[in-house]
Amino acid sequence: QGLKRIASDARIQSFTYTSRRLDFLKDIEFENLRVILEKGPILYQWGCGSLSIKGLNPFVKRKKELEVAVEAGELRMAALKAENIDLNLTLGLLEDKLQRLHGDMKIPSFTLGPAHAEKISCLIEGDGSHLKIKDCSAAAYDGNLFGDISLDDLFRLSYNGTLSWRNVDVRKMRSVNDYFFSKMDGRMDGALHLTGQKEKINGLRARLALSPGGKIKASLLGLLVNYLPQSTQRRDLEALIKIDGEIPVEKAVLELERTASQKLAALVEVHSERLNLDFHITVDINLGLPLEDVVKQAL
Repeated sequence: QGLKRIASDARIQSFTYTSRRLDFLKDIEFENLRVILEKGPILYQWGCGSLSIKGLNPFVKRKKELEVAVEAGELRMAALKAENIDLNLTLGLLEDKLQRLHGDMKIPSFTLGPAHAEKISCLIEGDGSHLKIKDCSAAAYDGNLFGDISLDDLFRLSYNGTLSWRNVDVRKMRSVNDYFFSKMDGRMDGALHLTGQKEKINGLRARLALSPGGKIKASLLGLLVNYLPQSTQRRDLEALIKIDGEIPVEKAVLELERTASQKLAALVEVHSERLNLDFHITVDINLGLPLEDVVKQAL
């Protein structure tokens, strides 16, 4: 029922294929299938080299199991693009209602706005009202990504997702946000936890940590100088900011947490032995817009 609700207000703009085989007592197979759905202002473009659904039998009403396989799939919508998708699902139906599903998915190329990942692999499980994509792994920016997402209520599209990254090359992340990542050099670990409903973000926690031996531009700390007491440490930092010098760090951590619709709490920790710099500052950030609108602009 939840899956039906998602597609209830979508309109099929086009449906094409080059060949198909239909056997309603056995299975359905399509080749070079292309579907364009229109849902409000968004177009969903989905296609695949082949789609097969096995286990169909209209005379079996009580209980049946379907096998769904997609090869060379492609999905495009707004800022999202996934290519060469391979998907295998097993669906358990009771009186033609989805009771459970499980399977696996591989996506060699995935793009969301300015972000890109490769070699995605994950498991899928759920039922008619819940869906979980779990044990996900991927390669990105010369490092590794891991994560999962749960759609806990498909009627309301409530989501709960986590993403972590390890040993990514900061220089290669400049395509995601040039201003921020161009002021760093080195390797980074991080984590992100998001909760929300549809486009609304109800909760966000994030942590970014530059590996020891990394460097940051002094200008990145410009907004924090006023939080430091008058000292030699502050004067040295102000001098570096004027020339936008580099700061070698043993520790550089940024933690963010959503505290209200338009506000974040930020914790910044920096330790540099060479500059005798060591501070731990918490600041409130007023976004001026709801967090979900800020994310839309970034994509």
